[in-house]
Amino acid sequence: MSPLRERRDYRLVFSGYLISVLGSQMATVAVAYQVYVLTGSSWMVGLLSVVELVPQVLGMLLGGVVADRMDRRRLLLVLQCVSVLTSGGLAVVASGATTPLVAVFLLVAVRALLGGLTAPAYTALSARAVGPRLLPSAAALNAIVIQAGVFIGPAIGGVLIGSAGLPWVYLADMVSFAVFAVLLAMTKPAPPERSDAHGDVGLLGIGRSLTRGLKFTKDQPILRGVMLIDLNAMVFGMPRALFPAFGTAVFAAGPESVGLLYAAPAAGALLAALGSGWVGRVHRLGHLTLYSVAAWGAAIAVFGLVTSFPIALVALAVAGAADVVSEMCRSTLVQRSVPDELRGRVSGLWLAQTNAAPRLGDARAGAIASLASPALAALSGGLLCIAGVVVCAWLLPDLRKAVNTEHEPEPRATEPAQE
Repeated sequence: MSPLRERRDYRLVFSGYLISVLGSQMATVAVAYQVYVLTGSSWMVGLLSVVELVPQVLGMLLGGVVADRMDRRRLLLVLQCVSVLTSGGLAVVASGATTPLVAVFLLVAVRALLGGLTAPAYTALSARAVGPRLLPSAAALNAIVIQAGVFIGPAIGGVLIGSAGLPWVYLADMVSFAVFAVLLAMTKPAPPERSDAHGDVGLLGIGRSLTRGLKFTKDQPILRGVMLIDLNAMVFGMPRALFPAFGTAVFAAGPESVGLLYAAPAAGALLAALGSGWVGRVHRLGHLTLYSVAAWGAAIAVFGLVTSFPIALVALAVAGAADVVSEMCRSTLVQRSVPDELRGRVSGLWLAQTNAAPRLGDARAGAIASLASPALAALSGGLLCIAGVVVCAWLLPDLRKAVNTEHEPEPRATEPAQE
């Protein structure tokens, strides 16, 4: 909790982000419910993720470039105001006698683009506001926000849909963006410390600016390692696509079990994040990153092996806990490896990868499950993830040796010399 106690601007930005995440999660449930009611098709609900993916990733890449060119506080203010309008559009559409599905999908795509633009600017602004010493604590708080949002937001959204109707959920989302904007307005301006974008105008200029971010990432061994180890964990170990099959077929526990399987990793992640003060005191962050990704893989492999539903939930909770520890380590290493003038672009690249990789993992798991079985898909993915950690540790010594520079070990006391 140190960043919230010691940094006023971070406290304001964090509070606004928390409220905004809750509103967005409420709206996510509302959109899925609305599309299902309109079409009666789960496939159309699943299509929402596809509609969101491309604009979200493009927004993150472009948002990183823009965040390194202008005041990040001002950029976030503009994005929150535009987001209010998109939520208002969804409220209007939901209030009409007829609901054009195309309008819903279009507004969802715009929301995804705005969310993508917001993410790197928020990451850069919060890192600047909190300072290097408190980055691990800020990473833990960010993980708490995300996991709490996944838990609380959908529940509130569902209750509000049943008691007041869809338009009120979108109106609540509008209020959340407006509150974030008000809190941002109370913070100090946050322009990049320097800018390397002089003369970079138009699409070619944006491309050159993004290329510099790519080159910096490629030339930094720790950044390459952080992205590769995350890619390994998500592509090989992500089991979400298997949850419906496990709940209904493997465990034969009914549809309620599917929801519990989805919730279990978030539960473990939230508990681990709440008790994660120790992570900021770990000196060898590279070692902890590798161990936590290996623990994620091992927990997923156990999930694929067990036939007991309660044990499966425990395994997924352990996986979620390991994943959030890895996330805190990786976030700290990324932010400490990047100068402020490049923080937006590198954050955009990192966030784009972390959003796209789980979908690749879902595709891999689904393909193996259809060819063999869900159990083999989970087991093989977990084992491949562990093997990937071994390979990364061998090929990426800089990641393995990465340390928390804010917590250098104290030198050992020596005996005074004898005269």
